[in-house]
Amino acid sequence: MEFRLGQKILLESFQELGPRYETRIADVAEAALYVEPLYDLSRRTFRSFVPEGTEFVAFVSGGDGAAYRFPTRVLGVRRDQIWLVALRRPRDEELVRVQRRGYLRVPVLLDLRVRRNEGEEFPAVSRDISAGGISFYLPPGILLSLGERIAVNFSLRLASGERRDFSPEGEVVRVFEDSGMPPRTAAAVRFLRLSPEEERFLVRYSFERQRELKAKGFPEISET
Repeated sequence: MEFRLGQKILLESFQELGPRYETRIADVAEAALYVEPLYDLSRRTFRSFVPEGTEFVAFVSGGDGAAYRFPTRVLGVRRDQIWLVALRRPRDEELVRVQRRGYLRVPVLLDLRVRRNEGEEFPAVSRDISAGGISFYLPPGILLSLGERIAVNFSLRLASGERRDFSPEGEVVRVFEDSGMPPRTAAAVRFLRLSPEEERFLVRYSFERQRELKAKGFPEISET
């Protein structure tokens, strides 16, 4: 995707209850995007200073009409006619095309505790996860129905050591046979309610997991 002058960027903080900013690209360099002072959408004022190293999830519209998401961080500032904020320019493989609120889905094995509406609980192991949902392997003898409401309990830890427990309600949207050896029955669940802080944590975890898998030589990660 080509970045262009005047292109709008929405920045969402990785931090809990963090601010959301809007800005425009003023200059494009090989390793950086220089943007205008950040406009705080909550306080409705421009932010004069953002600490170097501050991390964001950035959203931008491409020339093809689609939206893209990528991780970035503040590299510093540059004095021009106005002060410009330098953001790390993403590599091509870090750009995730977003359609209908799409989310990066990453494979990961997590210990889960699944609770059904009638109170039955059972353990499970995840297959993959995103900020939009999770899929997991069903234990022998357990069957789930399409549309069934369940709660999924799990914990995630970021590279920084920050940890969060989750217990979102979800809806079963697919039950299928995994293609592994031996094949196992799996269920895909769409999260129904996540707080903005939980969603940001899951987005950040997905980006970190994507980088980890790519460093190990795993194939391209998909979007859900």
